[in-house]
Amino acid sequence: MHELSGSTHRLSPRIDITADTASVSPQEFVISMLLASSDEQLLSRVGRALEKFNVRSFPAFTQDKAIAQLKSAKFDSLILDFEDLPFATPILRAMRESKMNRASMIIGIADKPGAAHEAFQCGANLIIPRFQTTDPLTRCLRASYYLVLRNKRASLRFPLDKEVQILHGQQPVMEGRVTNLSETGIKLVCHPAPEKGSVLDIAFQLPNAANIKARIRIIWSEESGESGAQFLKVEEDGLKGIQEWINTRLLGRLS
Repeated sequence: MHELSGSTHRLSPRIDITADTASVSPQEFVISMLLASSDEQLLSRVGRALEKFNVRSFPAFTQDKAIAQLKSAKFDSLILDFEDLPFATPILRAMRESKMNRASMIIGIADKPGAAHEAFQCGANLIIPRFQTTDPLTRCLRASYYLVLRNKRASLRFPLDKEVQILHGQQPVMEGRVTNLSETGIKLVCHPAPEKGSVLDIAFQLPNAANIKARIRIIWSEESGESGAQFLKVEEDGLKGIQEWINTRLLGRLS
């Protein structure tokens, strides 16, 4: 397969794009966080600190409650107390087993010697200290909030209906439709559907007239002709066009 011409932007494959979102509402930009600790005072401090942000927080003082929440609802992040590892371990296991939450960000709270190392070993993305007052906790959580928000924004997808060409070199060999788009991938409809795992070069134009040339990997594929694809490379001008189009859609949704 020929390389895409021009400057390209390599994208991380970490975002799961298999879920389909038909539309985006302003409420989706509220971050949802599960707070899990047996220390009620700690959860109270974290809850007060999160009130300063656009966050819905759900405190869980027991393992059973935290696990039940992970099984029943989607969370953008889990804030987990790693000072008590026997408390944290079953909750982490439940999170990894949850299709809804296994890709969500894990923010660990740890102060004891070795606790931070254990937390990272268990899969925590970020560690914050066990502050005894709200103000320093708020400052730490502000950085965490923006990381979670960026992660959420990257996975949001917007409806689209544009013709797409699948290329061999620079020549189109198949046509289809792009039916939704995010910063990290697209949903395709074409017949026959590309095989799962295949890598393709594609070209299409956005409603803002941005011309997109990209390399994609097919993540899932169905006999109906639908498939979900992840961007591997996007030419630089095309990436800017995608971001500008998404920004316009976000402003429209939130106005």
